[in-house]
Amino acid sequence: MKRKFDSIGLLMIILLIVGILLKFYIIGNAVNTDSVYFEKVEVSPYFLKLAGNTSNSGLTFSRFKMRYANKSAYIKLIYTLPSFINKSGKFEIHQGEYLENVETLYLEGNDKNNKNNKKIIWKK
Repeated sequence: MKRKFDSIGLLMIILLIVGILLKFYIIGNAVNTDSVYFEKVEVSPYFLKLAGNTSNSGLTFSRFKMRYANKSAYIKLIYTLPSFINKSGKFEIHQGEYLENVETLYLEGNDKNNKNNKKIIWKK
């Protein structure tokens, strides 16, 4: 009986460690808007091109999320800790989207309730 509990405890510890590693190295978090700078911003009715970097040397670009609301587009850059999968903070986004109705493009940070964690990247 004790062996069974030892095995369950070990399995729970392994799952916890794997979950933590997934969160920090694969899933990541949205980066703070103050730490991102853009080198290129091109918006047309049919595509979006963004390029830039983060001033935080301990983070690497993983992916982005985009949402639309009230003639605005909100982009959220997701960063993780450096790994063999994600190696650089630089990002290049080429997105074929229908953006004709978008009048403002925002960079959105981690905290939706904080007004300072959202900034305008592009305005029509």
